[in-house]
Amino acid sequence: TKVLAVDIDEKTPKVQVKDSCVLAENYYEAIVQGNVEKLVAMLEEILNRKDMQKRFFHVLLPDELIQIQCYQIPLETLPDNKEKNLETDGIKEICLKKYQKEVNQASYNVTIMRKYLGEKSCYITCAFISQKIIDKIQEAFQSLNLAVYYLEPQIYSIGALIYDKYPQGNVVFKEDAIYYLFSQEGMLALKALAADEQTNCQLLLALEQKTFESKGEKQEKLRIVR
Repeated sequence: TKVLAVDIDEKTPKVQVKDSCVLAENYYEAIVQGNVEKLVAMLEEILNRKDMQKRFFHVLLPDELIQIQCYQIPLETLPDNKEKNLETDGIKEICLKKYQKEVNQASYNVTIMRKYLGEKSCYITCAFISQKIIDKIQEAFQSLNLAVYYLEPQIYSIGALIYDKYPQGNVVFKEDAIYYLFSQEGMLALKALAADEQTNCQLLLALEQKTFESKGEKQEKLRIVR
C-alpha cells in the first residue's frame, strides 16, 4: 500500500508530490472487506510520519475494486434532449439504473469519467464501486477526525493524464492483467484473454467497434503507453 503526500499550488493548476511512504502491511483486503479497525490502523501508521500530518487526504481506490462501463445513451432519452443536457446528476442516475439491472446487487457509487456527445447519442464512461466500501473508508477517516479531500478510482487519474497528452484517444494502458482502451468517445476495460499484447489489442479494437457505432470498419493501430 503506497500513500502520497501532495501539495497543491492554489495559484496554478499544479499538484506536486512532496513525499511518499510504503506501509508495512498491505491493506487491500481490509478495504475489500470494509474492515474499519484495520483501516484505522492503516491511517495511524501513516500519521506516525510527521510529513503526513496536517494534510488533506486524496484517496486513490485500487483498480481491482472498480467496474468500468461505457454506455451509449440516445439523445432523445435525455431529460432535455433539445439542449443535449449532460448535467452530471441526471446522467449518474441513468447510468446507475443501467448498472443495477446488470449486477442486481447492493447499492453502488458512480463516478463519471468521461462524456462524449455524438450526433445521435452520448457516450458516458462510468466507474462503479460498492457504496459499502466508500462508507467504511469514510468511517475510518472520521473516527480519527481526518479530512478526506477526494476519493476516486486510480484509473481516473491515469486516464486524465493520457487524455491530456493524447486527446484523440486510440491509446491502451496496461496494468497487470487488465487492458484499458482510451478512445475519443470513452474508455473500455478488458481482462487479458490472450498471452500476447497484439491479440489483446485486436480484441480491444473489436470491442471498440461494437461499443462505438461511429467507428467504421477501418482498424487503426493502437498506441500502448506505460
